Amino acid sequence: MVINVALPYQDLTIMEACLKTGVNYLDTANYEPPEVAKFEYRWQWAYHDRFQDAGLTAILGCGFDPGVTGVFTAYAAKHHFDAIHYLDIVDCNAGDHGKPFATNFNPEINIREITQKGKYWEDGSWRETKPHEIHKPLHYPNIGPRESYLIYHEELESLVKHFPALKRARFWMTFGQEYLTHALNPFSMKAKRLFRFNSSRLSCQIRVSSARTIRAKPPSAAGSWGLKIIRRRPIISIIIADTRMPTGKQVPKR
Repeated sequence: MVINVALPYQDLTIMEACLKTGVNYLDTANYEPPEVAKFEYRWQWAYHDRFQDAGLTAILGCGFDPGVTGVFTAYAAKHHFDAIHYLDIVDCNAGDHGKPFATNFNPEINIREITQKGKYWEDGSWRETKPHEIHKPLHYPNIGPRESYLIYHEELESLVKHFPALKRARFWMTFGQEYLTHALNPFSMKAKRLFRFNSSRLSCQIRVSSARTIRAKPPSAAGSWGLKIIRRRPIISIIIADTRMPTGKQVPKR
């Protein structure tokens, strides 16, 4: 079995490789395209028949959330309730490491997750909200009250499909104010345009804001690239060093 804990951009490629080599597949987060912060299961669910026909197993979203959250829901439905009509998943990280911004998983995926629109299931259809539009304090056992924000999380899509009796399904997550201040800073954190640099030995991606003029310096003899953002902003330089002369060039990703 291949246990895929890479970034979700690689999910479909790894699933294809598993089909070609006859290997079972498991991941912890569903696929999302690099170009837009939009994650949903339809791209991976499309592989269902191919894995079934090959006699292979593919287990999707087998982490904590998604993963454990789905297991808890299934256990409750089987052992404690005749039917579940209302489901609220609440996710609280009560730790404090004293840092303003340090995620417990990939920071880029984290930013994409919390800056997209909120979404929840109610009365047979999906309802969208502005990012962090709906929030309220919730009380967590052994923790106490924490401000909690309604966001979209991928297990909702799967749970609504497999538990059709659900009339409403929502996902809530806590964020510290310092974290939100840093994560939602429109200049320092948000990614709007992707520039790709390639060489025979090095491939690196840098995300920068498209709201400013971008100027790239040609490779130096030492094999370094420089990138500056100018026009009414402090100049920012990003250097990627390589001991070999790069052979590629800057290519804006469209």
